[in-house]
Amino acid sequence: LPVDDVNDADELVEVMLGSGADAKLLDGLCALLTSIQENAGVVKVREAILAAKERAFGAECKEAGAALYDLGLAYWRLRDSAKQREFLERALPIYEHEYGSDSSKVAGVLNDLGNAYLGLGDYAKQRDVLERALAIDEREHGKNSTHVAITLTNLGNAYGTLGDHAKKRDMLERALAIKERTYGRDHAEVAITLMNLGNAYGQLGDYAKARDSQERSLAIKERA
Repeated sequence: LPVDDVNDADELVEVMLGSGADAKLLDGLCALLTSIQENAGVVKVREAILAAKERAFGAECKEAGAALYDLGLAYWRLRDSAKQREFLERALPIYEHEYGSDSSKVAGVLNDLGNAYLGLGDYAKQRDVLERALAIDEREHGKNSTHVAITLTNLGNAYGTLGDHAKKRDMLERALAIKERTYGRDHAEVAITLMNLGNAYGQLGDYAKARDSQERSLAIKERA
């Protein structure tokens, strides 16, 4: 990358996009821009990569699906949930066709799509895609994997936002058990889940359990 020949990130993007650089070099440019939080530049490069993939292979090809996914994540870093949803929804059917509806790659798209729906306040759709992702993660990684714990946490919070605090409690209790086994009882990840679980207990009127969870969370955070 000709970083010494340009004045700023915007100029670097323009030089690289006008140079006929291949996708591998443009991926390297995106990695650099991401590391210095030049997220608008990442979006511009990812859009160029997508256009090139679609021209070369067609709009429904595996390569275009990957480019759509990467562009969706770039918009996530820009906090543009609408654009994130748009490109991930376009990527999803391509991933389903290429890898199968129950593949771990599809679960990854579904989890990120859930984040987009969360950002847009569409909690019902967030719940629906995370339910699908959870079923895939359990089959692919086992019911006690950290993949499952992450999805359980996000799904539990979706249920809580929809007012189903009992479901939120159940999901977070499962996530807590996985994280305690994986990281140990005094890990920061455990503290985060305990805090959310305490909120669920409070919403259900179980204030003793809410207190106990929050006190455990506080003690972990103070030590950390």
